[in-house]
Amino acid sequence: MYNFKKSKLGVMATMVFAGALGLSSCTSGSDADEEYTGNLDPVGFSQVAIQSLKSNATEATSNSPLTQGFMVSLWKGFATSSQQTLMDMYEVKYLTDNWTGSYSWSYVGTTADGFSKEQRQTYWDTNKMPYRFYALTPYPTDATGFVLSDTQLTLPLSAQFTYQTSTNGNISEGREDYLPAQVERQASGKDYDVMIDNGTKQINTGSTTLNRSVALPFHHFTSKVRFGIYTESIVSTEEALPVTDIVIKVVSDNFATSAMGYQANLSTGDMLSGSFTQLTRQNGVVLLTTDSSNANDNNILQANKDTKAYMMRCPEGLLQIPQSGVMLTISFKVGSKEFTDIPLTVTEGDETMTSFTWNPNTLYTYLIKVKDLVKADIECTATIEDWDYIYSTINTDLEK
Repeated sequence: MYNFKKSKLGVMATMVFAGALGLSSCTSGSDADEEYTGNLDPVGFSQVAIQSLKSNATEATSNSPLTQGFMVSLWKGFATSSQQTLMDMYEVKYLTDNWTGSYSWSYVGTTADGFSKEQRQTYWDTNKMPYRFYALTPYPTDATGFVLSDTQLTLPLSAQFTYQTSTNGNISEGREDYLPAQVERQASGKDYDVMIDNGTKQINTGSTTLNRSVALPFHHFTSKVRFGIYTESIVSTEEALPVTDIVIKVVSDNFATSAMGYQANLSTGDMLSGSFTQLTRQNGVVLLTTDSSNANDNNILQANKDTKAYMMRCPEGLLQIPQSGVMLTISFKVGSKEFTDIPLTVTEGDETMTSFTWNPNTLYTYLIKVKDLVKADIECTATIEDWDYIYSTINTDLEK
């Protein structure tokens, strides 16, 4: 059996609530004065971390810092009669202190501080939950054409996305200009927040107080695919997998290789349920992966079960444009015998899938088992596994 693994890719920002400042008057929001009925606790931003893949793994294993800013819109009393905008496409800057080696996040300032407009301190109002956050990273150099409202997400044509290929481990330069995040901070006293763009998955399951951070996981408008091959026909565990010259092709027409712009109706769906504005499509054969290794190159050794599959020198996967109707073939050699353009199909129960749908924010792992090295008999079945988010433990004191 093959594992056809569905993995959620993510980037995580953490919102930290600093302690009360003891302010005695109401404070303005982004465009209009806010009305407060509870304590005045400032909204602050802490570290942002990118989740990365471990080779031959199907879940995130580490966090690495994301040293770039992001755009955020924020509402309190979201979807209620008292809904109010607190941040309207605010820029959150990533600031570093070269002397101490520390960093911080800042969104308060004016054009004199390098912001495109005046951005004021925003405060928590515990009597006006829920709070809804929509964000994009990085903050665009030119925000013209961007919309990040409570009902609409629009990325202009300057936002571009490009697929990747692998040639003997050399990965082509893909492009993914922006990542979205969509989170709701629920009523005070709840023990969790939810990701709106991941099936309202609960996150940060802990005591919800104004000093507890809210995770802001960024997701991907794009997909990723990766391929592994193995056989259980090896007689000796010391033998190498005698499969060489592997080629994975897309053989369906209208295969999307790049995209520009993006739109999503946030009144009826989430940030990942939209569509690209313009697509570049290609007809005919598209080479995704070419690996001319011989049986002793690049650890094609002991690939005698799915957990030891040879990942064709690309364990991290290849960026792809989400789409449906994708048909794939594999070609390879066993010794001097060539097997050409064998269709990749996945069987689940009584259903055999001859084409595939690649959804956004999903990593697809095709593990290909060569059952019979003489006949090149291939088996490919599927299971689905969600991605597990890993949260950073970095503490940030916003008072410093």
